[in-house]
Amino acid sequence: MHELPAIHTEALRLMDAAGVSVVFVDANMRVTSFTDHAAIIPNLIWLDAGRPLAHVFANMQGCEDLIVATQCVLDHPASQTAHLLAPAGNWMEATVRPCRSENLGPTGAVINLVNVSEIKRLTQALLEAQSKNYALVEWSLEATHILRDGHFVYLNPAAIELYGADSAQELLGQPSKDRVHSDDLPLALSRMSALIGQQENAPLTEMRFIKLDGAVMDVQAQATLIDHEGAPAIQVAWRDVTEQK
Repeated sequence: MHELPAIHTEALRLMDAAGVSVVFVDANMRVTSFTDHAAIIPNLIWLDAGRPLAHVFANMQGCEDLIVATQCVLDHPASQTAHLLAPAGNWMEATVRPCRSENLGPTGAVINLVNVSEIKRLTQALLEAQSKNYALVEWSLEATHILRDGHFVYLNPAAIELYGADSAQELLGQPSKDRVHSDDLPLALSRMSALIGQQENAPLTEMRFIKLDGAVMDVQAQATLIDHEGAPAIQVAWRDVTEQK
């Protein structure tokens, strides 16, 4: 750990004891001090004190973003965030805040580094799982549509065809209740309300949907809550059973 005149040495010791990774830079974006935990990340050594921030983090992907964020903090004292990828494959989230002196005001910036590799890994795994799920839905012979606030936000090719549409654009953004037979609408709305309120899947049931040309079809449908593009939504899987009647 290396001393920074503007920061009490005891404060730095406390940061290290807490496992905090912090790098201090002056108004010229030169490294003035850092905790031992921060030294591990870009392989800092005591000789790096006084070197430009850009040189110290040069081997990390996202270095330019960190420089821009730090300059923004120096110009307009407000927190900024940048993401860095170390050569070892670790992702770091760098939060840059102004460093102030009681008498002199802003004197530089403090960069707090947090390892977010596991969060990145889980996020990527979730995205890959969602991508695989959408691929299965897209090519499924069973009709599937996704609703948010009662409006269509996605329809797979099977649903588009059964509704009698030429493309999804004819239905996207439209209220789903317009495609439910009026006699079955109370049932459909009740199922959606219970699904949202009780967080339970709506089991398979029969009702009637309406095509774009007004034709009525008997369907079997079930619904479940999902996360769609980062927000809650309802996925409805259904099949046309008119010919079975």
